[in-house]
Amino acid sequence: MASALAKTVGSLGALLLLIFTLPPVLAQSNAQGLRWGVEAGDVFEYDWTAQGNVTKWNVSGSWSERIRIELESLPMIPVNVYSSEDIALSPAISVSLQNGTPVTSRLPWRPIPIGNWPLVSLLLPQSMPWPIEYPAVATINASLTPTTCRVDYEWYETGPSRANHTVRVEYLLLDGVLSSFYYETAPEDSYGGEGDPDNMELVRVTPSDPRVPLTVALLAVVVALVLAAEVRRRHMVTARLTRPTRSALE
Repeated sequence: MASALAKTVGSLGALLLLIFTLPPVLAQSNAQGLRWGVEAGDVFEYDWTAQGNVTKWNVSGSWSERIRIELESLPMIPVNVYSSEDIALSPAISVSLQNGTPVTSRLPWRPIPIGNWPLVSLLLPQSMPWPIEYPAVATINASLTPTTCRVDYEWYETGPSRANHTVRVEYLLLDGVLSSFYYETAPEDSYGGEGDPDNMELVRVTPSDPRVPLTVALLAVVVALVLAAEVRRRHMVTARLTRPTRSALE
């Protein structure tokens, strides 16, 4: 009994490990290992907060909203990707507030290809929709963390509205979906110092791994099987202890 239970739990454990190691979408990769980690119809939700006037991204006012992004279709990834233009793909999406109001802000909502992250991190910074309208002194850096591809961008705007700008964008390595976005602008005052900064933040709130519900269900099955086996074992032990012996019957 114990051996059979151990085999069952071991098999289910192996299945759970397989679920976590397989990509969420078994899409065909291009020649460089790039593929989509999402599918048409996927929905993602974010908490969106803003403070002040972030006109660079068509946002003004201060609020906190929950927004919904639905992926409608995915373009084909080129067989070979050589430049930022090749990776600046445009999956069709719809962005709206919870009440259905469309959102038109030009944020980097769209997912990016996964698979060959060194290549993606090299080309991604130049493909982002940075809202620079005047000559600027800029620094840009892309890095890979254990879970995300991160781009940090800072620039000083030298035009009529002098200001320092900071952007941080992160995409999940698992599916290529935007994980978080942060923007801050600090305008210069008339004395050359920084005024009160305006900022905006977007944080993904849906599960980072779409396989999580299935994993939880399988874990529940494992727990139920273990509990059932333990109850049966105790019942059998109790039955043996309460069964009259031959000597007692004689």
